[in-house]
Amino acid sequence: MVEEFRRLLTPKDICRIAKEIVRIVDSYDDRTELDRLEGLLEDAQKAKGNHMTSLRACSDDTVREMILEDLSALGAELIELEKQLELEMARRHVVTEEQIEKSLTKLAEGDIFDVAYRRTLIRLLVNKIFLYDDRFTITFNTGDEEVEITVMLLEEIEENLEGENLCLLNQPLHQFEAVSGHTA
Repeated sequence: MVEEFRRLLTPKDICRIAKEIVRIVDSYDDRTELDRLEGLLEDAQKAKGNHMTSLRACSDDTVREMILEDLSALGAELIELEKQLELEMARRHVVTEEQIEKSLTKLAEGDIFDVAYRRTLIRLLVNKIFLYDDRFTITFNTGDEEVEITVMLLEEIEENLEGENLCLLNQPLHQFEAVSGHTA
């Protein structure tokens, strides 16, 4: 599985996958609240500008005091809107193509003998496992084709591990069961 995974993750494919992931993430991105807050902030800033223009043009002290009160309220509103906008921005996590490419490249270059690495690959790649009396079939997330895993294929994988344990639990009994098809 690891070799197939590494074969599929060429730099060109990693770039293509990253672009697609960013496209999917962007399609689910709901900017409604962000757009609303930005609009309210823009309106409040325009109102502040208009009040400042009126204040400069006004010579009546009573009207100037009213404009100053409004400006004070607008200032508080602007501060609150900026806080809300900042909170909304902090909630949003923007994923970049570069971040995805870096993660996939690191994953493709991982250590096959590291248990955590193998578990990560299985969680990422394995979609379904169908168990039959005489065989089992694994469907991977890397494509629509089902891959039938046979005892011969498992023995070939074991040989390529150069004596390392295939079992994710690193328990010899599980290794024996997985490779030979026997149960204890």
